[in-house]
Amino acid sequence: MRAHRSSLYPLLIAGLTCGLVVLMAVTLPKSAPGSRQVVQPEVYTGPTEAEYESIASVITTTFDGSYSITASTEIRVKALEKVLHDLLALTVPPRYKDLHYGLVVSFTLMRDGLRQSDAAIFEKGWASYQAFTTAYPWLLN
Repeated sequence: MRAHRSSLYPLLIAGLTCGLVVLMAVTLPKSAPGSRQVVQPEVYTGPTEAEYESIASVITTTFDGSYSITASTEIRVKALEKVLHDLLALTVPPRYKDLHYGLVVSFTLMRDGLRQSDAAIFEKGWASYQAFTTAYPWLLN
């Protein structure tokens, strides 16, 4: 008959369990039963809508000017990269988040269409950009 060897495994499991209980007691917030924590909504502190309109207008007007004066694909791609960089650096008021996202997608499609020499991708981005400038005429003021 073989003698039963004692193992430290149960002791290890008990020690780890105790450690987990202590860690949870220390790190979890203490609150009375039935009490609720009120979560305060984030307060928007970025530019006002008028300031955003002004900044976005400068960006898109500058892009329109630099894009239209050249036929060079390389220079047009650089102009698109600059407008994307400038737009992505902005903090956007909640009212204009969809517009801003749409502009970024439009310019990205245009850039990718030029890079890949794919007229269909470019035209999709261009049509989207034109629709935004029609819906928001202040973009080109």
